[in-house]
Amino acid sequence: MSDEIIKTSKEYFSTKRGKTWQDVHETAIDIVARIGDRLVDWTCPRCQTPYDVIDGVAPGSEFSKSCPACKESDQAKKSAMRYFRAQLPQDQRRYTIHTHPKPGVFRLTEGILGGPQWLFLHGETGTGKTSMAVSLGHFFAESLGVKADFVKETQLVKEWDDIRNGVIKVSNLEEKCLRSPYLILDDFCHGGRTNDYRREKMFLILDHRADHRLNTVLTTN
Repeated sequence: MSDEIIKTSKEYFSTKRGKTWQDVHETAIDIVARIGDRLVDWTCPRCQTPYDVIDGVAPGSEFSKSCPACKESDQAKKSAMRYFRAQLPQDQRRYTIHTHPKPGVFRLTEGILGGPQWLFLHGETGTGKTSMAVSLGHFFAESLGVKADFVKETQLVKEWDDIRNGVIKVSNLEEKCLRSPYLILDDFCHGGRTNDYRREKMFLILDHRADHRLNTVLTTN
């Protein structure tokens, strides 16, 4: 909104206190009419969405760089990045599809963008399974604004054991595994340490995610 219109509205509302609603309504209509006389067509240079803006506002202003929808999207992406990185071990936070030493990571994103996908990364210790999965998580947060979750199976199993032993009542990690739009389950079936109870719990998680078509990445040795 231009300084002229802001000044006009401020002057009116500061000097006309106690007036009727009709007075306020009529002035509001007058302000809107002044804005309407100065509207021009403008297209966001990023998303190409057309907008009506006040003449003189878009060119050379902060608004000319992106529209409100793009700014909201940028905020969502920043929030998703902070959320994802907070879950990661310090040594894994540096990996993205742009910085990962294996160029094949970027090609994995092409399949994921086509729709919900499951990826199973298998290899010996130190081959880069976790860092590849983390790179994809960063991609989802940075490019799509999706909040990804990183869960180590060993931590999940510990919570299940704590529930059985009466230490805690609810597994927060299990809730993440069930609801996350993008889940990285690291060290899946690590070392083969399992039992019927754990297998049943894990099956319910994987079955739920498959039924709801949720993106899932599993890493294992």
